[in-house]
Formats: sequence, C-alpha cells, structure tokens
Amino acid sequence: MKDEEEFRHTLQRRLKADATTWYMSSMNRVGVPDLFVAYRGVGIWIELKYVTELPKRASSNVLKKHNVTGPQRSFLRRAWKQKLPAFVVIGHGTDVYTVAPQALQEDGGITLATLQSHRSIDLSSPSFAAAFLAVAGARA
Repeated sequence: MKDEEEFRHTLQRRLKADATTWYMSSMNRVGVPDLFVAYRGVGIWIELKYVTELPKRASSNVLKKHNVTGPQRSFLRRAWKQKLPAFVVIGHGTDVYTVAPQALQEDGGITLATLQSHRSIDLSSPSFAAAFLAVAGARA
C-alpha cells in the first residue's frame, strides 16, 4: 500500500461483507473522523492513518507529520467518554493497529512502543473483518 487513501479503500473493501462503512469526507466539519462503520447495531468512529515506515527507536513518534489533530482527538475522546467505539486505526503494510484515543500523546502522536503494545491484525488475512470488528465492536 502506498498511502492513506489506498489503505481506506482496502479497509472498506475488506469490511464490506460484514459491515457498512461511510467515508466522512468533510471539508467544513473539522475533527470528524474518516470513517463511520455500522456493525450489528453499533456505530464505530475511525480516524485512519497510514505510515509507510516505522521508526527504529521505541520512543519515536510513528505518525511524524501526520499526527491526529486536536479537533480529531477531541471528537474521538468525547465519543469514547459517551461509551461509543472510537479509534485511530493505523496501517503499516498489511498490519492494522486499532488504538484507543487515550493512547495518543498530547500532540496527537503515538510512540512505536505504544503502537507495538497493541495487537496488529493482518489486512490480507481471510479472517481480517471478523478480527477487526471484534476488537472495534468490543467497546460497545
């Protein structure tokens, strides 16, 4: 995969049989996450990030110039506080990490150590949709 857009398309395609997804392209609503996923009566808010390479040091920021913005963090944290599933989903190659908004640093970044403390799910796996939706839907 080369970028966040391709990651989003692939993720939506892989979830299509089990869930309904909406891309929330919104130029006038700052902070709204990239995707809304409906699955078994649960709505899941997802801010997508894709990184082409991971840093070598455990304390380095994985997202570098693509940190989650203040309005995005605020939206995800408010949703989480209301018991709504809301995550940052970070892709790297075929690895997909589902990260709760509380795991983000104040600048919207995430360290390699924190990212690697989360289980990754292989996007190319036949059981990807079931595994991803089990993790994301478990919050509800």
